[in-house]
Order: sequence, then structure tokens, then C-alpha cells
Amino acid sequence: YTLLHTFLHIGLVHYNEDVVHDIGLAVSELATNAIKYGNRKKPEKRVATEFYKDCNGIEIYVTDEDGEQFDFSRYFEVDMDTTRRGNGRGIFIVHRIADELTYEWPTGRGTRVRFVKHKSSPLLPTSSL
Repeated sequence: YTLLHTFLHIGLVHYNEDVVHDIGLAVSELATNAIKYGNRKKPEKRVATEFYKDCNGIEIYVTDEDGEQFDFSRYFEVDMDTTRRGNGRGIFIVHRIADELTYEWPTGRGTRVRFVKHKSSPLLPTSSL
């Protein structure tokens, strides 16, 4: 998180602390999902992150090695049964924070998630998460 925090405070786009926190939370959720569900906690599998920033905002990619295609849009709404079991909120939270969120499977194996936050994005109220 410290590296991401530093990255978001240098260069062309500056975000306030609340937005930096939200982006950090989103990246943490995406990386956790990549480890837990994509790579199935296999220690020999890796998760790659890429960060790009320009005057319009930030673009982040999180890629696992073993993820299979799934209908990620079904997690855009909260399922209370799943939530009670302690799962099912990560993609929902990331979707609420992101201005753009896409999932792709470029090689048929492994999931690549693209997260975009524009410079002019309104701050998402914490109470709406």
C-alpha cells in the first residue's frame, strides 16, 4: 500500500487522501481475489500488477496465472446470503470505487482485471460501500 500511496502522490495526477485510500482498497481486493480465487492459493503461482498514470487518471491491471472465466457482473450487486458467509463483497466494492472495471481472459487461462479511476471522479461516500 505504501508504494501505491507514493505512486498516487507523484506525477501528473494528485488524488486526495480519501481517493488514495479507496484505490488502495480496490487494489488490495483485486490482488486478494487473484491469489485466493484465480491462483487458488498456489504458492508457485504469481500475481502481476501494472500501474499507469497520466493527466487523466490512473489505470491499474491485476493479472493472475490460473483464473478461469466467470460472470463478474453478478457481483456488482450485494447478495446478502453470500455476504453473511463473509464472501462476495470484494468485486462489489471495487466496482463502486472504479470508473471503469473490466475483466478479460486473454490466453484462456488467467484473469486480467483493468481498474480505472479518472482524475475528475467524484469521491465515493464511504457509507455507500
